[in-house]
Amino acid sequence: MGRIAAADPRTMAAAVSGNEDAPTVTLDGAATALGTVKDVPAPDGLNLSVACTSPLDCQKLVFDFRQNGQPGQPPMSSVTLTSITYNLPTNARFVLVYKHKVNGADRSVTLFTLNVGVTPSPGPTDTGGGATAGSLYKLATTQCQRIEMAPGPREVFVTPLGTTLTLLPSYFSEADTLTVTVVADVHLIYSLQVRRKSAIRMVTGRILGEDQQLPRLDRQAETAAAKAPCTTRSFTVTNFAPGAGEIEIVASIDANPVTLGSFQLLVDPVYQGMFSIGALWTPLLSPDFNVATRNGQQVIVASETGDRRMAYMFLFTPFVWDGLERDVRRPMLQRKYYEWVNPSVGFVLNDPLNHVLLGATVDLQSALLITGGAIFSHVRELDGVKVGDPFAGAASDLPVQRHWKSDWFLGVSVDVRVGVKLLRAVLGTAGGG
Repeated sequence: MGRIAAADPRTMAAAVSGNEDAPTVTLDGAATALGTVKDVPAPDGLNLSVACTSPLDCQKLVFDFRQNGQPGQPPMSSVTLTSITYNLPTNARFVLVYKHKVNGADRSVTLFTLNVGVTPSPGPTDTGGGATAGSLYKLATTQCQRIEMAPGPREVFVTPLGTTLTLLPSYFSEADTLTVTVVADVHLIYSLQVRRKSAIRMVTGRILGEDQQLPRLDRQAETAAAKAPCTTRSFTVTNFAPGAGEIEIVASIDANPVTLGSFQLLVDPVYQGMFSIGALWTPLLSPDFNVATRNGQQVIVASETGDRRMAYMFLFTPFVWDGLERDVRRPMLQRKYYEWVNPSVGFVLNDPLNHVLLGATVDLQSALLITGGAIFSHVRELDGVKVGDPFAGAASDLPVQRHWKSDWFLGVSVDVRVGVKLLRAVLGTAGGG
């Protein structure tokens, strides 16, 4: 009796080369994008041989294998640094992953997925070696197994469609870098890119007051790959312009990007420092001298008496601890206590050329500022006479000399935008231009 010869399994050769973070993959000699899902007609199974080129190591290859929906382990030949062969039965799904360590943490790169069967499966994959837009959408709407999500202060977890899975950062500025961690099907994750879609940041030196004149995933898609194994991949996005920042998530079909989704967040402007206006107290007097009649006699009088004086001041406070880039909406309690203190420089408003202020300022949420330091004043002093002495001449004839003197001062000021409004109200010019 004659025997029926068994058909030989189909053979396929794969090669991986390049660097471990972004390997280059070929299937049967054709370059293949990372994460490609490919249908392989193979009624009698498939012998898949994989060659690894240094620095890649075939011993770091791992896989996810299912036959008729059930997990299993395909037969494979001996594994070396440079080669490995898998004997895959028909009606099987085989996902090959390169696993290595980066700074002590595991890192996995999905190389490709093979659906081994009699005929190509419809819908989510094609036979040309790459994923279609339809297959990407189905993978993007996979219902994932539970993944622990613990976002950092400027990190957000999202789906490939841009649905946020964790809260957006409460305070995010144009100087910050956003970490976007995408939770996606293992067959899709390394085909994704995350990029800023909104306007790019224009670096300018803003100062507070400088403008003053004194959904859930698609439930229908769960049948495509319910409770599928998923993983995460993090991307950093930066250089946002202030306003509405938009981030889009893109998957690659060969060389053509397909936008899967996007999301927005508020981007705060940052400031180099702030102008403030307020009052100071100092024991350093700077009187004007005049003549007046007292008890029928003309004597020398001074415009200031006592042991201290008050004056209005104008200050500039650079945000040194913030690298001259402060998000003024961010709560001050998020900064260390010593970072509340910054240097200040300024002058007395009614005589700016003769009074210089240098000090240290504690600012409370960039609104109320308390400043202490040194005041340097070009003060007037009588020469050869004193206040109260008789003087028969005019005030312009008084013997007055100027000297630079210094002393301490203590001041309280507010954001100049508020201060200007207060001054206008006090001086009765609130309705002025």
